[in-house]
Amino acid sequence: MKIWIWTAACCLAAIIGLALTFGTSYPLTVPRALLAIEAGQARVVPLTPDAVKLVARRGPSEQQLTSFLGQRGWTYKETLEGRIVYEKEGITLSAASRFRRGYWWYDLDKAP
Repeated sequence: MKIWIWTAACCLAAIIGLALTFGTSYPLTVPRALLAIEAGQARVVPLTPDAVKLVARRGPSEQQLTSFLGQRGWTYKETLEGRIVYEKEGITLSAASRFRRGYWWYDLDKAP
């Protein structure tokens, strides 16, 4: 019984230690990005320095991406053939989205 408590405490300490090492410096590796999402640190996480690849929490695809891009000045325009289209100052940005393993994965055609 004492060993189980000790093991559980060590595992919990390791998880907390990993969680505390996360900052807001992006990009993160895929496992760290998913952990940041599950820990509630972010709803959409960039996987590349220019943020053309993103991963997001489960939920309505357009809402999360629209919120993320809205913070950068992009507005939702339309959805065409499975691509979500945004516009900013006459420039369009399109995002391909796919739902895989419980998360939304986005590929943008240019950096936001």
